[in-house]
Amino acid sequence: DHSRLATQIIENLGRRELNPFEAAAGYQQLMVEFDFDQQALAGYLRVSTATVNETLALNRLPEDVRQEGLRTSEPVPRSLLLEIAKVSDEDAQRELWR
Repeated sequence: DHSRLATQIIENLGRRELNPFEAAAGYQQLMVEFDFDQQALAGYLRVSTATVNETLALNRLPEDVRQEGLRTSEPVPRSLLLEIAKVSDEDAQRELWR
């Protein structure tokens, strides 16, 4: 049921301790499940399109970086993750992550 799934994802997105990678995965899941584009998702979540674009950019990071980011004991600043995601080369992204 789409509405129940949407409710679960949105509740998870509202958690304060939500990791930026978890938010990015939740945004992506909503886009796939409801066939949203970024603007429609922004309207649905009542956030800016820029917030959606930035959050989704984290999904472009290499899988190993995302997995390490999920396991860190200290929260990684979202702004730092966004700067790393702006780099197009995965090896360079990994180097910046280290």
